[in-house]
Amino acid sequence: MTEAELKHHADETDAKAHYRKEKREEKAHEKAVEDTFPASDPPATSQPGHGITKSEKLPDPVKRKA
Repeated sequence: MTEAELKHHADETDAKAHYRKEKREEKAHEKAVEDTFPASDPPATSQPGHGITKSEKLPDPVKRKA
C-alpha cells in the first residue's frame, strides 16, 4: 500500500470508530431518558387538564382615560 492509501485507510478506520462511539453514547442517553420518563407513566405536568385556568389568569390592566 502506498502512503496515501495507508492514510486513507487509517482515516476510514478512525471515522468508523468515531461513528460506533457516537452510536453507543446515543443509545446510552436514550436508555437513561427512557428509564427516567417511562412512556407508561408520563410526568404529571403533561397530563391533560393541567396548567393555567381562566380563573388563575391575572386581570386585565386598568385602562386610563385620555
